[in-house]
Amino acid sequence: SAFAGCYNLERIYIPESVKTIENGAFDGCDSIIEIIVDNANKSYYSEHNCLISKKDKAIIFGNEHSEIHANDRVNKIGDYAFAGCYDERALIIPEGIVEIGEGAFCGCDYISTLELPSTLVKIGDRAFEDCRAIKSVCISEGLKYIGKCAFMEWVEIETLTLPESLLSIGYRAFYGCDGICEVD
Repeated sequence: SAFAGCYNLERIYIPESVKTIENGAFDGCDSIIEIIVDNANKSYYSEHNCLISKKDKAIIFGNEHSEIHANDRVNKIGDYAFAGCYDERALIIPEGIVEIGEGAFCGCDYISTLELPSTLVKIGDRAFEDCRAIKSVCISEGLKYIGKCAFMEWVEIETLTLPESLLSIGYRAFYGCDGICEVD
């Protein structure tokens, strides 16, 4: 949590020497408008205002100023990557993303529309916890795992569509989703 809570931080520069950035290093830094990584850095790079781990092919930090793209170098949204920092109304996870990490979007309570890709296989623990404004979600065929508390406290959700491919739903995955009227 090196820079967690630095709300006025607008630019970050990651030098060549940085080899490890822990989860949550930039929690709450929703004012960052520019991420620059030294071209000689062997562990990280930035693209579309996202900080990306080369080894894990994962976005490890982003915010409302970021664009989520999937390609041959990115196929995962890492643990707590956008936690509390995504203030846009619509969240569209692009095709090619196969995993959404633990707490990736937890506390992003402005999101009202969520679109998940058909390539998605795993939603981590607490991935969308406290995304309170979402009213419906359709989870595409192909998803196999929903983690613990993944959709916890979605107080506005009314409809939920789950795929037949689903193998595991974690403990309290939909806890506090009291408004659900229909599950397909």
